[in-house]
Amino acid sequence: MCVGTGVLAIPFAATEGGILFSIIGLGLVTVWNIYSVDRMIESKAIIQRYALSLDGIENNGPNENTNELGLVTWYAFGDRGLLSIDFIMISLMTGIIVAYEDAILGFIHDTPFTSGNDRIDAVFIIVLITPVLFLPNYESISKVSALGTSLIGAIFLYFTYYGYETYGVKGISSVGWNDAWPKNFSALSNWFGVAAFGVGLVPFTYSMQESMEEPKEMMKATRISLTIVFLVYVVIGDVITILFDDTIKGDILSELPVSIIATIIRMLMTIVVLTSVPLILIPAGDLIHDKILGKSTKVGKSVYLVRFALALLCAFISVEVPDFVSIISFVGCFCVALLSFAYPPLLHLRCVFKFLSVEERRLKQKLIIVDIVLLLWGILSTIFTSFLAFQNLISQEKE
Repeated sequence: MCVGTGVLAIPFAATEGGILFSIIGLGLVTVWNIYSVDRMIESKAIIQRYALSLDGIENNGPNENTNELGLVTWYAFGDRGLLSIDFIMISLMTGIIVAYEDAILGFIHDTPFTSGNDRIDAVFIIVLITPVLFLPNYESISKVSALGTSLIGAIFLYFTYYGYETYGVKGISSVGWNDAWPKNFSALSNWFGVAAFGVGLVPFTYSMQESMEEPKEMMKATRISLTIVFLVYVVIGDVITILFDDTIKGDILSELPVSIIATIIRMLMTIVVLTSVPLILIPAGDLIHDKILGKSTKVGKSVYLVRFALALLCAFISVEVPDFVSIISFVGCFCVALLSFAYPPLLHLRCVFKFLSVEERRLKQKLIIVDIVLLLWGILSTIFTSFLAFQNLISQEKE
């Protein structure tokens, strides 16, 4: 999720969180993520050393196609733990799909390509997505989606230019102490959700490690990549917030004027996000299918039906929810925070007490204390911010 479509909400997060607090908070969230990735990797290593090989699934084990996160969870917590983590992952992916479809609706709203009715626009989105859902291999569309990072960079350059042309140095001269901090707890939850979503690497730790040429370098790669993400987010968040005189109320594309350049940018971003949706929707649909109907030996009609049903459900929800940043904030506060901040220390504690001897646990006493503190802090942060983010969702009406 790092430097993806969610980055469009970073200036909004900086506006909500405050210029100074946003820097400090992003730093803490970054360090927290790095620690969580380390806990995930260490938990997997403990299981591989003291339990069973993750490659050798016994007959009474999970489905043979269970991913690495599922396998680690199953060895640590059993079937109920696996079911719980699958539910949270499905919720996360569904939330991302809803957010992306809502983003598309927002992008085309100020272009000549809208019908003027969100429900009709949502139907068109489904029509465009549906053919991809029936592809046996969707790697080709991932190349189009990958262009999004370059496009997002161009968008922020143009947006910075537009902000300077519109506001000049007014924002810089008017920055005060009150702009440094969140104005209330609701603003704090909005910031936390977007920050957690934007830096949320932890849920995909094992899949990223598997894709590396040198899996042992995962922690080094994590520290470098998240440090870069932190610096990028600080720059684009605070610079744009200051330039726009603390007026950002949504994703940055919604702040652009109605013009030819803005329309081109919105349509290009629509294409990028449109091609990103199936990359999340297909694995989410297949996971739901496997949980309900069991794993099929080949992709059949029931798999396609579940994918299509999920696409319809997400499109319907996207019409009813307030906006892109509100969904990003709630998903970040609930799903991402659970998986990034609460689950890693819980998993590590479980592995330590389940597989290690008393002597080995004694050597890890300080880490155990840190895990307990971060577990409690992660749970409290998730509950508190999720409640506020959900309140924000239901209190806003879709325009």
